[in-house]
This record gives sequence, structure tokens and C-alpha cells, in this order.
Amino acid sequence: MTRGLDNLPQPPAQASPTPAARRGAVIDVGTNSVKLLVADVCGGEVTPVTEASHQTRLGEGLYRLHLLQPKAIARTVEAVADFAQQAKQLGATAVRVYATSAAREADNGEELISAVKEATGLMLEIISAETEAEWAFQGVLSQRGFSGQDLLLLDLGGGSAQWIVGSGGHARFQASYPLGCVRWLEKMHLSDPPSPKEKEECHKRLQTFLQAAVCPAVQPHFTAACKWVAVGGTATILGRMELGMTDFDRERLDSLRLPAARLLYWRDYLWAMPLNQRRQVPGLPANRADVILMGTAIFVAVMEVFGFKELCLSTRGPRFGALLDMLRKGDESGAEVFF
Repeated sequence: MTRGLDNLPQPPAQASPTPAARRGAVIDVGTNSVKLLVADVCGGEVTPVTEASHQTRLGEGLYRLHLLQPKAIARTVEAVADFAQQAKQLGATAVRVYATSAAREADNGEELISAVKEATGLMLEIISAETEAEWAFQGVLSQRGFSGQDLLLLDLGGGSAQWIVGSGGHARFQASYPLGCVRWLEKMHLSDPPSPKEKEECHKRLQTFLQAAVCPAVQPHFTAACKWVAVGGTATILGRMELGMTDFDRERLDSLRLPAARLLYWRDYLWAMPLNQRRQVPGLPANRADVILMGTAIFVAVMEVFGFKELCLSTRGPRFGALLDMLRKGDESGAEVFF
């Protein structure tokens, strides 16, 4: 089990919240990873206390069988239990646990809910794609510099991608598409390293999917003023590789802009390498060296189809939005209150 935010050192956790702040925790059960956010919230400002990620590959085998596999469930429950204990020790007064694409699609999602409840006492929510998109949008808006901007937000996960267009705190379009990194990696059956022909075929299939399924829905809400913002593991990893980052520096990542030429560079550079060499790339966690191929391919395809000149990164996404929603609604949010 991978510990830490993709093996990168984190800032030391604060022992207790500041007097005016409320401390809560969110555990995000994704297709590829389980992620923890413990943060203080005061006046709409979210100040992370600690963050971590365990790669559990909940979606392993899902797209063939439509079932969550027992070993994947066990790994995931272990991670949730570990994070719930950490959250309690850090003084979080409430914790929300939610699951996204893999649990939504599985025919046996109730097994995951029951296993989490039995192991931790916590009630896991399997959230809708619409809720996931809304939380991602609100999470990004908690970042300074984006609150007044017209945004096209892409929350790229392992099983799906949430697309949100909006400005001024209001989303005028949001939808989820089966465009996740793990899903498409399993679909493409790539060689190691992928051949130039495989890279071209993948790019064509992604473009075809975007032009047929995504563009007709998104473009009526899209304007030339829209900034393209991405959240999720792939976006963060791209930023870390670009900066050669050996630790986690949110301020540097959140201020990073990746020009189109750099997206193309990283796609081509990584696709030319075998897996064992990708595992040595600075800023790329070894356990993400397989799925990063599809992540970069998806970003390049989106860039070309929509004509974007640069990609803006954000390390704030659904977890931040879920935390704000939980603390705003209090007991009605479905969160478990510790004390």
C-alpha cells in the first residue's frame, strides 16, 4: 500500500485547528486511489492540515466483469480505516467518506458500503456524477485567482472525467463522461513501450470520442474567454514532472501554466519509454507510471479538439468542495460526527 501523497513528503500536520476554524475530513474513494484531506475551514477559506493517498486500484477488473473484486475492496477498506483513524487523531470533528466512478458503475457497490461500515463505523456515500462535478467546481473556486474567472474545468479520474463550465460560482454546464485514465488504459491494450502506431491510434480514438460525445454538449456553453483548468492525479503529476518536484508544494503547482508545447512534449516523451524507465522520471510516482500514459494522451486530445493554448493546474478538487459542503450543511450532510 502506498503511503503519503504519492510518496511525497507533506507539510507537518497542525495539532489543533485555529480558534475560529472548523476542522473536518474527507476521504475520497476513487477508481485508482483513496485520498484523504483534513482541513480547517474558516469563512470559506480551506486550509489543508494534512493530505495523503493510498493507491488501491478499486476499479481493477471492473470494466470486464462490472463487479468490484474482493481483493480491491479489501485494499480500499484498509485505506479508508487508516485515514479515518488519522482524521480522528488530528481532531477532525466530522468525516465524510464518498466513492465515485468505480463504485457507481459496479453491480456490487453495496458490498463496499457494507465493508466500510463494518470496518470503520462510517457510512460511505456513492455520489452521483453531478455531485462529483459540483464539488470539483466548488473546490477549484476555493483557490485564489479562479473565483471570478470563466472556466472549463476537467476533473480527470481513473474511471471518468467530469466536465464543468461556469463562472462566478455558478456552473452553467456539468456532465460526466467515461474518459478515465484506468478505463482507457485497459481498453487500449498497449505494448511496453507503446509503438508509434498505437500512440496514433489512441489519439484518433480519443479525438473521435471527444468530437462525438463531448463537444456537442460542451460547446454551446463554452466561450473564447474560458480558461482550461484541470484537477486530479494526472494534472498534479504533470505539474510535478514539469517542476522536477521532489516534495509537494501547492503554491507552486497552483500557479503553474503548461503551454501546449509542453503537454505535447510530456505525452511524446513518456510514450517513448518502457515502464521501468518511466518509473525513474522525477516527479512521477512509480505506481502511476502506467496510467500517466493515458492521462497525457487525454490532455493532448482535449487541447487539440478545443484549441486550448495552455493548461492551468489546480490541486483543489472534489475533496475541497465536499468538505465545504459538509461543514456548511452540518449534520444534514451525511457526515459522521466523531464528538
